[in-house]
Amino acid sequence: MTSHVLLDGKLRLYRRKHNPYWHCSTNLGDKKWRVSTREADLARAKDIAEDWYWMLREKFAAGLIKPLRRFRDVAAAFYEEYTTLTVGQRSPQYVEGHANRIRLYLNPFFGNMPIEAVSTGTIRTFRVWRCELAIAKYGKPPAPQTLKHDIVTLRLILKMAERRGWIDYLPSL
Repeated sequence: MTSHVLLDGKLRLYRRKHNPYWHCSTNLGDKKWRVSTREADLARAKDIAEDWYWMLREKFAAGLIKPLRRFRDVAAAFYEEYTTLTVGQRSPQYVEGHANRIRLYLNPFFGNMPIEAVSTGTIRTFRVWRCELAIAKYGKPPAPQTLKHDIVTLRLILKMAERRGWIDYLPSL
């Protein structure tokens, strides 16, 4: 792989094997950013990469780019906060029920999804998925109270994300 360092090491330009186009990458805000320049010419690729880098820095400084938070990470933060805040107020079995729902149902469905992508439509799809999972395993859909518990745990996670400013609004559940 051919590689060039630009802007005193802040930007890297490289070309992958079997690909005529140059790609660029940088680290910004604890995240690695990468994009293709869609250019085969090195001089033009350098210009495009530098323009991309400065545009990305401006957006980041203006707060237009939020760090990517996956549902799995938000759920872990929720559980840590919830267990601390409910000590002596909720039974250990109730708190453990939230952990089980996160581990068994919410993370397998929403886990890798960015928290901002959780919408009314994806929640509806989750409900269908949850019913199909129970029918496949037990031959019947889950009880309405079971689905309600899943949605309560999901709502608590989303409410915490909204309080912390990670999502702009709480989708309809």
